Amino acid sequence: MEAVRQLKLEGRTDVVSRLKIILAAPDIDADVFRAQLAVIRKLSPPLTLLVSTDDRALAVSSLVDADHPRVGRLDVSDPKISEAAKRYGVQVIDISSLASTDPLRHRRYASFASLYPQLQSLERRPLATAGGVGAFVFDAAGATVSSPFRLASGVVAPP
Repeated sequence: MEAVRQLKLEGRTDVVSRLKIILAAPDIDADVFRAQLAVIRKLSPPLTLLVSTDDRALAVSSLVDADHPRVGRLDVSDPKISEAAKRYGVQVIDISSLASTDPLRHRRYASFASLYPQLQSLERRPLATAGGVGAFVFDAAGATVSSPFRLASGVVAPP
């Protein structure tokens, strides 16, 4: 994120416009991330965040950093998150429903990567909002991405 921010500050939109940025479980302070997005602004294609509310590694990181929330633990069911995602042109996808390969539940993105073919088909279909930005939940059972508000109670993480 900092490299992209620096490119924007240097006026290198020619480089930034060629990037497709996906952040998997990012260990970034939420306030720092918001400040970076203020400089970067909306990207096309939109920046994608893969988040999980029960990521224990990020919970420890938050605790060590004076209880500052981490971007990788954003709660997509929070209307403030959905609003901020639309404002900054970010696609936030909750992958909490995927099985984790580690006890800290930090490597879910590896499971998500194995579903890349389904993701490619999702990219060809517009998501619930203009430009595919907003907050969404990945439904591992159906391998779909949808609004957390459509899923009623959200996704229950595996034990």
